Amino acid sequence: MTGVAPHRAGRARGRVRSLGRTWLALVVVVGVAVTACSTVPAKLPAAADQPWGTLATASADPGATTAEPNEDIPVEPRNLVPPMDPLPAPGSFPPGGSLERIFDRRYLRVGVSRDTQLRGAWNPVKHRYEGFDVDIAHRIAEALFGPGDPDRAGTIRYVPVSYSERLPAIESGRVDIVISTLTYTEARARRVGLSQAYFTAYARLLTRRDPAGASAAPQSSPMAAALASLRDKRVCAPRATTSLTNLQKILAQFGGFEIEGDLNELSDCLVAFQQGTVDAVAANDASLVGMLEQDATAELGDTEIGAREYYSVGFTRGDTELAGFVNGVLEGIRRDEAVWAGLCEAWAVAEMPCEGSRPNTRNLRSDRVGSGCAEAWSGQGEGRGPVGGPGRAGGAGRAVPGRAGRPGGRGGGPA
Repeated sequence: MTGVAPHRAGRARGRVRSLGRTWLALVVVVGVAVTACSTVPAKLPAAADQPWGTLATASADPGATTAEPNEDIPVEPRNLVPPMDPLPAPGSFPPGGSLERIFDRRYLRVGVSRDTQLRGAWNPVKHRYEGFDVDIAHRIAEALFGPGDPDRAGTIRYVPVSYSERLPAIESGRVDIVISTLTYTEARARRVGLSQAYFTAYARLLTRRDPAGASAAPQSSPMAAALASLRDKRVCAPRATTSLTNLQKILAQFGGFEIEGDLNELSDCLVAFQQGTVDAVAANDASLVGMLEQDATAELGDTEIGAREYYSVGFTRGDTELAGFVNGVLEGIRRDEAVWAGLCEAWAVAEMPCEGSRPNTRNLRSDRVGSGCAEAWSGQGEGRGPVGGPGRAGGAGRAVPGRAGRPGGRGGGPA
């Protein structure tokens, strides 16, 4: 279980977007329940009391319990529809296909998180969704409808979805795509179509910082140290997430802690953390870093506690035309280092630099398709390669160097 992860160190290059007080608008969800909590600043920005819209569905994911445990763990995306290359011009789509239907409708329906800071979150001050996932949605909309701000042009309609609502929103036809830190797993690929990876994240723990700076007893490995820190603690992971599946596997193997797995949102786990009903939160670092600005007592561990996670765009299973188009957009971003860096660094923070997050090419087939030809690939998502097989990087118990905390002890381990 020991080892060192590939170098993900370094300061975030270029401009670093500060979360600032604007992001603290999320605490409106907490309301009176946490007004006495000293970790939440009392001063909110203007318009922070604006109401949120309802979520896409009212119930938990009915298919979440049907997957075998070894199929619902993160793996690198496989058996993908090849990217369209070149992409068709906006509006120049094959007649009768999904791309033409979306274009004729004049807007793309996108399922997003409403409260995963830095990934996808509603900004009540600016009255818009923001984050890395939202910027990826913008790129897809621009490829469909042409250049211009999709929010101003009205070519995107957002549908806020919780973690357990992501796949049902696709299966019910409520959305065209979901871009919401959706990790690729074989179980999910059997239910919906999934794209090539657009971001690589690392499974980690958010815990309470020891203000006295007391050091823990020496352990044999980073994973052993992480497990020791959980002894007799209660750990939260949202339902229908790979983080919850991973936590359940760790508990079954090692024991020693309890799980809170009945909450729908990562923000619900944050509230439980602030209220003291849980002691830690398990998720991937890309989702956890936004919580650091919302709780001054929190810190991000520097040990991977599970497999690397590869974010995919979700869409209707079998829609190979849309799959090839989305993969074409994502591959264009991935290949252009300047474009990728610009998108990533807009939301980078010290605890989450862009190094190590850019996807590689190992999950792409060598044969590429032209626009309108993706229908030749009808087996998208049906591959059943061995879990943990060749090409999969990462694993539990690896240290993640370079996740340096901010001055004063905030965030991860030493650089």
